[in-house]
Amino acid sequence: VHGMEFDCPKEDIRQKAYSILSRPSVISNEEITFERDYTQPFKEFEKKYPELAQESNRIKTTRYTLLSWFPKSLIIQFARAANIYFLIITVLTCMSFSPKNPITMVLTFGVVVIFSMLKEAYEDYYRYKQDKQTNERKARKVTPNGV
Repeated sequence: VHGMEFDCPKEDIRQKAYSILSRPSVISNEEITFERDYTQPFKEFEKKYPELAQESNRIKTTRYTLLSWFPKSLIIQFARAANIYFLIITVLTCMSFSPKNPITMVLTFGVVVIFSMLKEAYEDYYRYKQDKQTNERKARKVTPNGV
């Protein structure tokens, strides 16, 4: 166990470290005694990967921040084939050869895109509220020495 390397995916590192620590050598009734120092691999892990050892378990499922909402949402809107099609149609109606009034098409297309972006912001806000509620719940912390 001493000198063990942790060359595995990020998600598995913590799990492997704690599984090593949870293996007692001798178990007697309700008391667990260790013949060796099983915390040594965890200490080595903390030295080798300090950013993971101090990592938070907070969840974040939101897509946007206040600053990133507009550009990211706009990119997502134009990743949809239907919106690209309607953008092309809108640009064509603005050309001189189009018999239609371009204002109606531009306004309709703009309202649909803006409404979709606002809907995404609304949904993201509720994801933020759910994340906050989940992150504020009390939890037990598992350490190498127990709970």
